[in-house]
Amino acid sequence: MRWLLNLQGIHYMTTRFGWKSLRGRAFDARYQDGQWRFDDGQEAALAVVVRQYLQGGELLLMGCGGASILASLSDSHLVRVIGVDLSGEAIQVASRFTSETVSFEQQDMMVCRVDGTFDVILFSESLYYLREDRQVQLLRRLSSQLKSDGVFVVTQAHLSRHNSLLDRLSDQFDVLENHRMGPSDRWVVVCRPHGYHAAYDRYDCGRNSHDT
Repeated sequence: MRWLLNLQGIHYMTTRFGWKSLRGRAFDARYQDGQWRFDDGQEAALAVVVRQYLQGGELLLMGCGGASILASLSDSHLVRVIGVDLSGEAIQVASRFTSETVSFEQQDMMVCRVDGTFDVILFSESLYYLREDRQVQLLRRLSSQLKSDGVFVVTQAHLSRHNSLLDRLSDQFDVLENHRMGPSDRWVVVCRPHGYHAAYDRYDCGRNSHDT
């Protein structure tokens, strides 16, 4: 089964349209075969972007993967970090960063429960694993978990994906940054909801959603 889930077309369809357990197995397969063992140092450029918005040091990693960005963020910048990923293999890799301030939870980011509010909610190469019709929907649901000056940071590996997301964000979110990260093919957008003010201390990001 693992080799089948790693086939490009099968992986694409499974991770976006499969039911929860099958999506988790598809993500696990990439880690088990060594395709998603990323160098911690490659996230330095992204850390520069994230760091400037971490005034309170609270960071939520959605689809955290191996949480490589934490290698480029010093402990002095972090008060509380929560990483969420559907893949048990990803959580195992990320767990090397576990500390008193850093924890990881195996959950589906579309239907997860996370306590509190955050300075930054980061989707590093993870948001596009949701169907397009669910991407902005998830950002809207997570908006009440942003602090009053909090932001979403989203990276995309391809310009076409990036531009498509920008088009869908434009009427509901203020875009604060939109640029390529160094010489790579990765693009980053920093945004927050129009006229946003934090309203809740706890938010159930699974409200009105369901597994596929």
